[in-house]
Amino acid sequence: MMIKVTFLGVDGYPQGGRETISILVEIHGYRILLDCGASIIHQLDRYGLMASDIDAVFISHLHADHSSGLPLLLYSNVMERFEKRASNKGSLAILGDQTDLEPIISYCKSAYPNLFNDNNFVDVNQVNVDVLKPTILKENITVEGAPIKHAVQGLSISLTIGNYKICYTSDTRCTDNLEKLAKGSNLLICNVFSSDDVLAERFGFLSASEAAKLAFESGVEKLAMIHLSDDVSKATEIAKCSFQGIIITPTNGDSIMIE
Repeated sequence: MMIKVTFLGVDGYPQGGRETISILVEIHGYRILLDCGASIIHQLDRYGLMASDIDAVFISHLHADHSSGLPLLLYSNVMERFEKRASNKGSLAILGDQTDLEPIISYCKSAYPNLFNDNNFVDVNQVNVDVLKPTILKENITVEGAPIKHAVQGLSISLTIGNYKICYTSDTRCTDNLEKLAKGSNLLICNVFSSDDVLAERFGFLSASEAAKLAFESGVEKLAMIHLSDDVSKATEIAKCSFQGIIITPTNGDSIMIE
């Protein structure tokens, strides 16, 4: 089995051409977005994709760099079908803690009420991600969650695809549940705010050393650090002190294969 992970956006702030957080996971033509920042349509277009090509989107929490692209993704999905640029009928699964996501779902329903009707171009399915309890997304793909420890509520997520596992922390401090979620991952994607432990704790993130410690203790193969607000080289050197596996700091558009 071959899995492609493309980092559509790795930044937490959209000014100055930065692309906000969104990670595309492709599994035999099935496409999942991990978070959905404001520039998602532009990000997809850059790589020759449309909103209607996305099968599922996970929203970790309601901060704008992670969730504000969801209404645009839904709207574009419909318009691409209305304009005959995509097939007449499609579906989109919205993954996450549905209680936490209620404000943005309510906004989407208010802005585009027809999106959630049966007689529409797109079937929108809300899929609740449970804490450390597998939910079958489709054949050979299961998802699990762990609560984030951040300024707002939300979830980290793992995707188990056959014998492979990807874990995405989103914005969080380390917790016992996160360690369990990350255990044995082939790829651990950590949102790292800073190389400074104190600064990272202040803003509710992992630091580079804490991400590396999580990777080591969870026995992961590869660590990807994104969302960095300071020197990437310094963060990498610090992480190497605790984790001897592969460490990457992807930029917007970088892809890796898991096989």
